[in-house]
Amino acid sequence: MLYVYPAIVHEDPDGLWAEFPDLPGCQTFDDSIDTLLAGAAEALECYLIEALEQGETIAPPSWMQDLNPEGNAYATLIRIDVDLAKIPAP
Repeated sequence: MLYVYPAIVHEDPDGLWAEFPDLPGCQTFDDSIDTLLAGAAEALECYLIEALEQGETIAPPSWMQDLNPEGNAYATLIRIDVDLAKIPAP
């Protein structure tokens, strides 16, 4: 199943970090935007798979226009396919 959630990317003197405002505790940190976005996809994937396996209710994604990042932050969309993540490695 395809999931698309907004993430807030923050830039600060220590590097970059991203959080998912709809998914408490789902975040990642890195020094480059490429690896940060890859890490954000992995964090989202792990969060959703764990929630689905535990039978938890998953909050719906916020609308991008409803997000108001402050300071050196901006919103972006992260997309993952949970079905692909559950396919065992060869």
